[in-house]
Amino acid sequence: MIRPLRFTLAALLVGAGSSGFAQDAPPRVVTDILPVQGLVAQVMDGVGMPAVLMGPDAEPHTHQMRPSEAAALQEAELVVWTGVAMSPPFAKAREQLAGQAPHLELMAVPGSNVLTMRAGAIHEHDEHDEHDEHDEHDEHDDHNDHGHDEDAHDDHAHEGDAHKDDDHGHEENAHKDENHGADDDHDHAEGASDPHAWLDPANARLWLTVVANELARIDPARAQTYLSNARTGAEAITRAEADVALAVSGLDARVLVSSHDAYQYLEDHFGLRIEGSVRAASGAAPGAKRLQELQISLQGRAGICVLSDPSVPARQVDSVLGDVPHRVVSLDPLGRTVAPGPGFYPALLNALAEALAECAKPL
Repeated sequence: MIRPLRFTLAALLVGAGSSGFAQDAPPRVVTDILPVQGLVAQVMDGVGMPAVLMGPDAEPHTHQMRPSEAAALQEAELVVWTGVAMSPPFAKAREQLAGQAPHLELMAVPGSNVLTMRAGAIHEHDEHDEHDEHDEHDEHDDHNDHGHDEDAHDDHAHEGDAHKDDDHGHEENAHKDENHGADDDHDHAEGASDPHAWLDPANARLWLTVVANELARIDPARAQTYLSNARTGAEAITRAEADVALAVSGLDARVLVSSHDAYQYLEDHFGLRIEGSVRAASGAAPGAKRLQELQISLQGRAGICVLSDPSVPARQVDSVLGDVPHRVVSLDPLGRTVAPGPGFYPALLNALAEALAECAKPL
C-alpha cells in the first residue's frame, strides 16, 4: 500500500539552494511537477535529488509562483519541465527567472508522443487505428518528422533553446484563454496539446535518455552514472508497464468515465477506452452543457466505473451519475501520494494498475 506523504517546500527544493556549493556538488536541477521530478531523480540516483516546484498540494494548470520557488528557478543550473501546455504560469516564470539556464521542455523532445486535447465530454475512439498507432509510438517512427535515434539527443539543450521562442510564441497564445470558468467547451484553443504526456511510458523512457544526455553534458564527471541510471529506469518502467497492461485487459466489461480528461495517453498507449470525462484536459470546471451531454450518454448503461482525479470535487461526478450504480476509484495522474525519489515513475504506474484492477472487480 502506498502511503500518503506530506513534505515541505524546503524538502522539495533539495539541490536548489544558495550558490555557495562545493565544486563537486551535483547540478542544481529544478523540475515542474512530481512525475518529472521522479524521472530526473532516477537519472540522478546516487548523485542528488532534483527540486520540484509544484508539489502534492499544487494545481499545475493554475499554479502561481511563490517567492521561494522563484528563487529556486533563479539559481537553477538545469530546468526540466513538461511544457507550456501543462502550466502556462510556470512557462512564463521559467523564461523570466531562469532564461539563461539550460532547459529541457520534454514535450518538445523529438520523438515524443504528443496528443491533441479533446473537446467535448464524449470521447471519440478510432477502433481501427488504435493499436496500430500504439505500435508506432513505441517504435518512434518518422511520424511528424520526429524520427531520431535516442543517442542523438546529447545536444538537446541547444535544440530546446532553439525551439524556445517559436514554441512559446504559438503555444502560449493557444493557452492564454485557457481559464477555469464554467463553459469548458471554449476553455482551450483548437489543436492545443494535451499536457499529460508523461502517462505514456514510451515518452518516459525517451525522456530518461534525454535527461541523462543533458546532465552528462553539463556534469561530465558523472556521465556514466547518469546514463546507467537512465537504462536502469527504462527497464523498471517496462516491468511496471506490464502490470498496467494486465489491469487494462480486465476492463472489457466496464464503462469507464473519468472525472478529468487526464488519461488520454494511457488510452493511446494501452488500448484503454474511456467513454467520457467530467472535466476537460485543461482542468476547467465543467459547464451545464458538458455535464448534460455526459449524463445523457450514460443513461441505461451498466458496469460504470469512474476514474476519479483527487483534484476534482466529488460533487461534479455525483451531478452526472446521481443514483446510477457505479464504482469510483481514485486515479491520480500526478502521483501525489507516491514517495518521491528514483522509483517514483514505476510506482506511479503500479498505482494506476491497482486502481484499474479495482475497476474490474464486480460491482
